[in-house]
Amino acid sequence: MNFFSKPKTTWRLRLCRSSGITLCLLFAVSANAATPLEDKIFHAAMPHEALGNSGTTIKVYRVHMDGYLQGQPDNQTRLSELKQQIQSCVDFNTRNGKPSNPPQTWPDFIIGMRSDTYVSANRVIEYAHGTNYMFGNADCSLMEMETSRAELVSAKGACHIDLLLKTARGVCDAAGHADAPASPRLAMPVTPANKARIDAMASDPRYASMFATLKQQQKSYGTPTGQKKTIAGVECEVWNQLSINDGGLGGTVCANRGGSFVPPTTGLTPGGAGVLLEVESEHGVKMKAVDARLDTQVSAKVFAPYMDGGFSIKDSGQRK
Repeated sequence: MNFFSKPKTTWRLRLCRSSGITLCLLFAVSANAATPLEDKIFHAAMPHEALGNSGTTIKVYRVHMDGYLQGQPDNQTRLSELKQQIQSCVDFNTRNGKPSNPPQTWPDFIIGMRSDTYVSANRVIEYAHGTNYMFGNADCSLMEMETSRAELVSAKGACHIDLLLKTARGVCDAAGHADAPASPRLAMPVTPANKARIDAMASDPRYASMFATLKQQQKSYGTPTGQKKTIAGVECEVWNQLSINDGGLGGTVCANRGGSFVPPTTGLTPGGAGVLLEVESEHGVKMKAVDARLDTQVSAKVFAPYMDGGFSIKDSGQRK
């Protein structure tokens, strides 16, 4: 999470000066440090690292992104409100002779997120992990929730994997969609002759419906801004996303179109294909790559985590 600025301490000092000794002591022992769960999730190795180069290897683009929900009110405000709730609980329990167990460390983010994505020429898998903190226990402790899932997508369909419950459902074959057909972007070289043919077709009433559909699809993917960034050593282009009111997620993403091979079209990234390195949605989600590599080899087992570790698999054998 090194690209995010850590919560500052000045606001805590102001609270101590104005809120009394008990609150000050509570905040003093509960420092702004990541919780054990946050440490586990955000500092864990990427899935391919645990596999090494065992078995067959495959060329992929891989991205590790960390992020959080900023939202309204923002993360810092909600974290402050959470501390106030717990302090009120401690005060109540003290007055009524009840025990309290306030947290010794506070989370950096009320809702934190991590994703590890692997893109090959014919399939994509995203490992998604999340943390969520809230007040709700009578002993004034934090309620802590963890999610850990993965989704494998290709032209064959999708396999939905719960890494905590150890379940997999959907199109979840033993090879992790290794035989899925590639679905590359169709690109025509922009030559004067090709441009003339395209312009002629666009003005031909016989092709009006087809071009209207293509324009609508392009709109749903968002609009490239032409702005370029370099994130985790990989260049990407910023796209404006379709607004929430128009059925999109809103905000912007920064996407790389790939290295030596064309990423498969999954409908999840701008232009229908690409590798996301940054996301800032209208919902307040902020994600940014902290590690990214193009054209690197990993174990093909990374696409089928459900084949190890005692998973319950419900393979539909058909596209879902």
